[in-house]
Amino acid sequence: MDLPDLEKHGLIQALQDHAFNDGYVGNFEWANSNPGLIAWLIQQYPMTDEIAQRLCSTFEGLYYPHRARDSLRALFAANGAKKAEFLAAAANAGSTPPKTLV
Repeated sequence: MDLPDLEKHGLIQALQDHAFNDGYVGNFEWANSNPGLIAWLIQQYPMTDEIAQRLCSTFEGLYYPHRARDSLRALFAANGAKKAEFLAAAANAGSTPPKTLV
């Protein structure tokens, strides 16, 4: 199977739902075991206000999944357009982007 097949059959949407809508990006065990997947989902697909809000709330406190943070920081450092997309979506959601990510 290739990416279009996975998308067609709903796997990518299921992963996004699991990571962001269900909040697993904030689950230490899951997020630290899947930092590459989290960054890949963010890189490959449009940033929604809801995902930006979830990222802000997950990484604003003292305790958060550090491997996931490192992966997202590297993504935003390497991809200015994706960082700008995140910042815009966070502003639309009324969220403050945490310094731990940007």
